Amino acid sequence: MKTSHGLLALSAAALFTIAAAATSFAEDVTPAATDNSESTSANTDLTGRAVLGIDISNAGNTPETVQNFFAGLSSDDQTGLRATCSRVLSDGSAVGNLGVIQFCQNLQAG
Repeated sequence: MKTSHGLLALSAAALFTIAAAATSFAEDVTPAATDNSESTSANTDLTGRAVLGIDISNAGNTPETVQNFFAGLSSDDQTGLRATCSRVLSDGSAVGNLGVIQFCQNLQAG
């Protein structure tokens, strides 16, 4: 009987050690928290202002309406917007913000 109690105690100690090691391992491989606040805010910004620096919410969603919206901007805003859209489409900085991507694609299409 003493042998079975000894084995039981040894088994319990082994299980405790394995559980502790597994918990420690899980803590070691947990990814570090990242600061996605900028990309998150850019991706949820329906106005486009966070990415493009200008409110595009009234630009429409066709090449024609985007071109009409664009024509109403100052030449400095047009130059900046065209450059920013070119960068956004080439480097993927607006990934997840479909409104900005669509706007920039429509701007380039016109």
